[in-house]
Amino acid sequence: MSVATEISRLPTHRRPPEHGGDGDDPVWALDSGELGELLNLVPKDDDDHSRGWFVEPMTQMSLNAYQDALAETREAWERI
Repeated sequence: MSVATEISRLPTHRRPPEHGGDGDDPVWALDSGELGELLNLVPKDDDDHSRGWFVEPMTQMSLNAYQDALAETREAWERI
């Protein structure tokens, strides 16, 4: 799952108008400490991480297990 560490790093088409964008989709935030033991925050492969980050599995797992691990974080996400 692709994420940004700051809302200002999202492209304008992904940011809602109240955050300087023109996107229609909601934006959600999560403290990275809430990812649990099965998920990890990993930077994309650029020097300044301006392209964003990924929430990835800590170890190899099935798609269903990954989706379940993401679902376990559901209550920690806040709409911003």
